[in-house]
Amino acid sequence: WLALAPSYRDEPLFQQDLGDIARHYASLLIDQNLQTAVRDYLHHDVAAGDRAWAKVDALALQADALSGAPGASLAEWTHAAAADARTPDDRRDWLHNARALITVWGGDGNLPDYASRAWPGMYRSFYLPRWAHYMQALRAAVVQGRSWNETSTIRSIVAWEKAWTRQGVYQAALSKGTNAEHAARILKLAETP
Repeated sequence: WLALAPSYRDEPLFQQDLGDIARHYASLLIDQNLQTAVRDYLHHDVAAGDRAWAKVDALALQADALSGAPGASLAEWTHAAAADARTPDDRRDWLHNARALITVWGGDGNLPDYASRAWPGMYRSFYLPRWAHYMQALRAAVVQGRSWNETSTIRSIVAWEKAWTRQGVYQAALSKGTNAEHAARILKLAETP
């Protein structure tokens, strides 16, 4: 795909597919590195856990920078939710519902991540902070030599998720680079130990 990218630079469907494929691959790599970081921290190998976490961070930022299908981004989703509101209360409620639908839909503990979206904006504003909350709590317990209360950490994350759904319209960060450039960075990160 990357070898073909220069020939199809002006083809929107190719660029969309390239972004979707690269984001999916980055998501798989993120999952692997999250599991590695947790395992390493649980085995008290903080340096290895930190390396895996740094890779998660870098991959998530690249995945978030990839463009995708029209309408398939957190910025477009939240702008659309707010666009037709006639009152401030409607706007607040519609934004909350739009954010909840793609994250915590299903209620407490019923269907976690059932409606998740691998959209631009979701990695930087939702997934990465949520993962960071988990990793920082685990890492701190290991470094401080105390037991880690995963249940308490998850309760804290659930509270954070609910607060996230109450935020307003998401303003997208401007991407610096093309889908091909971000995909190449993802491939390079995949090759980095």
